[in-house]
Amino acid sequence: MREDSLKLNPFRRERRAKVAIRHFAYFNARVLAMRAKLLPKETYPKFLQMGIPEIARSLGESEYKVEIEQLGQKYRGVDLVEFSLNRNLATTFHGLIEKAQGELQSLLMDYMRYYDLENITTALRGKLSGISDEDVEEAIIPAGSLTDAQLKRLIEASYDDTMEILRKMGYDEAVDLITDLPLPEVEDHLIKMYYANLLEKTSGGSKNMKMFHHFISIDIDFMNLINFLRLKRDGTPPTKVMEYMMPGGAQLPHKKLKELAGLDMEEILTRIEGLAYFREHQGALTGEKDSLTALEASLLKFQLNYAVREARQNPLSILVVLSYILAKRVEVANIRNIVRGKEGDLPTELIRKQLVL
Repeated sequence: MREDSLKLNPFRRERRAKVAIRHFAYFNARVLAMRAKLLPKETYPKFLQMGIPEIARSLGESEYKVEIEQLGQKYRGVDLVEFSLNRNLATTFHGLIEKAQGELQSLLMDYMRYYDLENITTALRGKLSGISDEDVEEAIIPAGSLTDAQLKRLIEASYDDTMEILRKMGYDEAVDLITDLPLPEVEDHLIKMYYANLLEKTSGGSKNMKMFHHFISIDIDFMNLINFLRLKRDGTPPTKVMEYMMPGGAQLPHKKLKELAGLDMEEILTRIEGLAYFREHQGALTGEKDSLTALEASLLKFQLNYAVREARQNPLSILVVLSYILAKRVEVANIRNIVRGKEGDLPTELIRKQLVL
């Protein structure tokens, strides 16, 4: 009997592989349909010419309709848009996890833990700064694994209870550092641990696991670049810059970042443009050297374009949903930057520079 089972195993593996491929094809088709419903680029220049109530009404005629209608009974203006964006992002990402199966679902759940960390540090910042629970709630994005009820308890929890939540999530080391370090350094440590855990979990295994690993490495590159340029623009010493860099980048290992840390901004941008991400667009970064805001928007645009290009080359892979998640984040960030800029009476051109178009 055992011998017969062994003989059948290759067929069972083949059948499982075919089922997995069919699931990916079906899942990715749904993701592509969702991607087609993202706001077109022409929407953002139109929003720049609108007032905040008009933007909210326009969003109410889009994929944000449900959230705008539900929350419009309680909120107005910027608060209505902000809460609607947060809830829509959470609903979208939770929906993706529910539709996924097996390894794909597990990877997406691990990836979304980023929002758990963001929400925990937001709650911590509120407690340490004396910010009201209402203001903290406005900044929460419930797109991770923590439920609405858990997030409410987190916001209302004592400082010690928040530490306990972090420990239950496996971040004991960070909790131990909180009493000794300022919160920004603790946040930096948590993010490094998050990415290190993702890289470790995806260091081997299936083709999709390897693709996910590569995607995370690219994400690290772009996060490092944005933080690197911010720190350099602020005149931070090279040794201090390197303390904030995350290991594991695809094209920017620590050795290369260390070499860049000793250069001036223009030389740094010239060297960066030699990376595969930017080779087809020489001068795009150096042309924005005088505006850190425009530089950051350019970097996010390149990251998104690179992710979409990789996904198109691998239509039955996890890259399709990962590139969609990134595109959705960019959409929400664009809308948020517009309404916040308008609330703060920022010049239209300055708001425009923040947008990823």
